[in-house]
Amino acid sequence: MRRHADCRPVALSALTLILATGLLIFSAGCGGQDGPVGSSGPSPVSTMMRVQIGSESPEQIISVSGPFQLYDLSTRRKLMNPAFMNRGRFTAAADGLHLNGQPLQTSMVEIVPRDRTSLQIIRTNPHGQFVPASYRGNMRILSSGQGIRLINVLDIDEYLYSVVGKETYSVSWHLESQKAQAIAARSYALHMAKTVSEQRDFDVFDTVKSQAYPGMESETTKSRQAVDETRGVVVTYGQPGQMTILSTFYSSTCGGSTLPAHQVFGPKVPDIAPLVGVECTWCSFAPNYRWKLSLSKADFRRALGRIVPQVRIDDVQDVLIPQGGRQADGTAVAIAVVTRNAGRQETLAVPMVRLRDEIGTVVVKSTRILDASMAGGQVTIEGVGFGHRVGMCQFGAEGQARAGRSAGQIIRHYYPQSKLTRVY
Repeated sequence: MRRHADCRPVALSALTLILATGLLIFSAGCGGQDGPVGSSGPSPVSTMMRVQIGSESPEQIISVSGPFQLYDLSTRRKLMNPAFMNRGRFTAAADGLHLNGQPLQTSMVEIVPRDRTSLQIIRTNPHGQFVPASYRGNMRILSSGQGIRLINVLDIDEYLYSVVGKETYSVSWHLESQKAQAIAARSYALHMAKTVSEQRDFDVFDTVKSQAYPGMESETTKSRQAVDETRGVVVTYGQPGQMTILSTFYSSTCGGSTLPAHQVFGPKVPDIAPLVGVECTWCSFAPNYRWKLSLSKADFRRALGRIVPQVRIDDVQDVLIPQGGRQADGTAVAIAVVTRNAGRQETLAVPMVRLRDEIGTVVVKSTRILDASMAGGQVTIEGVGFGHRVGMCQFGAEGQARAGRSAGQIIRHYYPQSKLTRVY
């Protein structure tokens, strides 16, 4: 299926490549003799990605360091062909987009640079200084009348250069773990592109809501090598002739075992073998393999009040793991909070996923905890792992790579019964 053709200007048509998919043997350090086998793959894919950059804003400032063309996306008409643009200010108005105060007579434009690395989005820091961020590819500027959204349109591997550089935790990480990250990130992106293609005008967010993508600043020599050496390779699942690209969830640190996807994300995620959860003995060196959080009783009570606003909470008297509340791996996904309300003692069951959302995913590292207690006016929670703990464990992938395992072996460990398929 050809994607995005409804709004791509004519100048982009040569950049869109729809490729028939076949199941190919993948070597290059990604499994060796245990490489993929089979005779068919997923349906054809587009190699172009649409990434929403940031959120809607009253204005966006963009620079282009060389020649570019500006197209009206609604008519595919070329509006201008300047030699460069220095801090062009796009604003939203009732009659559409304005550039440096002049109406463009459309609400949708696309910048198509001659040099695919010449785009910059200019933001201001807290000190009022301009801070540029460089991006590959083209940039769409869309006005809703109230604000402006930016959508970066680029080849998926150009997108992955940045994602792999950002999602792996150090340039010193092994090439094989970065190749595993490239395969997982490519699979997730293509799965999302196919899933949401009819629902919205972009494929992924530029944050960890999808995958972290800050633009060219996070690219490294090794991240580009990892992407290039795994070009077109994705994780697939299913019977021959019915194979689909897997939604390859991943997170920082599993803490000893990954979790079934349907258990974490609910019934919207299928209960299938590659996402059932596996043991992991390779991430114990991660800084958040085990963690401890301390909150004042007052801060905890305020967070609790936001989680259950319908319940009056005069005082928090104790915090503990509820009886029978531990999972098979010994962790708990909820805490019991003993409160006093209007002179009566009550016990509330608080899911850790709600507490993590309310307090913050950086503070509460994961939803799996080992212990919870309260003493001396402090609430203490001890937990395992960092992130949702579904799919590939990134620190575990690095641990496996250090032990000599290939990217293919890493992928097959975290997504059992899956296959590696080259789709372009």
